[in-house]
Parts: sequence; structure tokens; C-alpha cells
Amino acid sequence: MSEEVVDHKISFWRHSGYADQNTLNGTLHIVGCGAVGSNVAAIAARMGFSRFDLWDFDKVADYNCPNQYFFEHQIGMPKVEALKEQLLRINSSIEVAIHDGPLLKESQAEWSGPMILAPDSMKARTSLIELAAENPTIDGVFEVRLGWEFGNIYYVDNTNSDSVEMFRQTLCKDEDLPEGPCNKKICLTLVNLFATRVVKYLVYMYASRQQGKEWKLPFRTYIEDPDWDPYLILD
Repeated sequence: MSEEVVDHKISFWRHSGYADQNTLNGTLHIVGCGAVGSNVAAIAARMGFSRFDLWDFDKVADYNCPNQYFFEHQIGMPKVEALKEQLLRINSSIEVAIHDGPLLKESQAEWSGPMILAPDSMKARTSLIELAAENPTIDGVFEVRLGWEFGNIYYVDNTNSDSVEMFRQTLCKDEDLPEGPCNKKICLTLVNLFATRVVKYLVYMYASRQQGKEWKLPFRTYIEDPDWDPYLILD
């Protein structure tokens, strides 16, 4: 007698009091699938987002696995391929487009959804925000910057010149950046805190629209944990 094959499907009913999965219908364009990008994607998939557009030209390294949403067997794989594999493990119905090259203007001409701006350099952020400013089909830009025990989330309305200019004023050269937690090789807990907040903002945005409510996100969200002193652990 053959064993019965059960076709299990993920259920999001426990999230339904906060947002109907059917309202989370935008494509998340994640540019940079490192610590922030990969964890935002994983949390968004578990919240019910089902369309992802992943951009990264890097490969998974052994030191990426503790902080990014990758596993040991994926070392050496292109990050976009590895992250697609992970997202489909969460929900096999997810649609994932992957790109292992740089994002060019013509590549995002048909975008319709928010951009998660998560490259590993300020130079890339500078060029990407200019691409977003020229494309009204991009539904807002979310960006995270981490310090040791604090960080900032920026939300940019790319159709609003004042919002774009405010973001430009926060940018600097890569050599002028202070050393952050990724350089110190400890950032998973902080990354997950901020990735969760970004996804919460995304859900709020889509849920508010579905309910016909006015919504507004702050340009900058500053979060800190004053009790967290990594030097007490490292010294």
C-alpha cells in the first residue's frame, strides 16, 4: 500500500488581523541581497509577500552565513540564486526573478513596487537613488544604515523632489563612513531588528491602502539600544 502524499501549503491566517495576504501584492525590488536585503526578503515572505525581484552580483561566502539568510551548503552560490532557494522553501508559491548583474536604468523601466536599497556601498546608493528619482513606477525607497547599537531607516518618496533631496543630503563617500557592526563581524541581532521594522512599514503601507486609510511613513526612523554594549562581550 503506497503512502498518501499530502500537499501542504503555507497559511497566513495568523497575520490576517494585521493584513490580508491578498493586499501584499506588490513586487519587492531588493537591490543588494546581503545582511539587510536577504533578511528583509525572508521576513517579508513569512508575512505573505509573494513577488520578489532580487539584484546582486556577489556570491555567498562562509562569513556571510551567520549574518545573512544563507546556509552552509550554499557557500559559493550566487546570492540571488541562494536567496531564491530560501524563499521558495518558505513558500513554494512565491514568484522570484533574479539578476546577478548591476541594476541599470533600462532594467527597472517596468518596475511596479517598492525598492529595498541595500547595496554594500554609499557609491551604489548614490547612483541608485537617482535611478529611482527618474522612475515614478517605483513605489517608494527603503534604506537601512547600521551603527554599533543604533541605526536608521530611511523612507524616500521617489516622486517627491524634496524627499529625494533630503536623502541626497544624508549620503557621503564610502571612505568617510565610520566603522559599523559588519566590519566588526557582529550584526545579526541588529540586522533582524531593522529588517523586521522595514517589513512592518511595508505591510502598513499596503494594508492602509487596502483599507482606504491615509498613511505616512517618517523620512528617518532612528532606533537604538542603549543597554547593548558589544565591548563588554568582546573585551
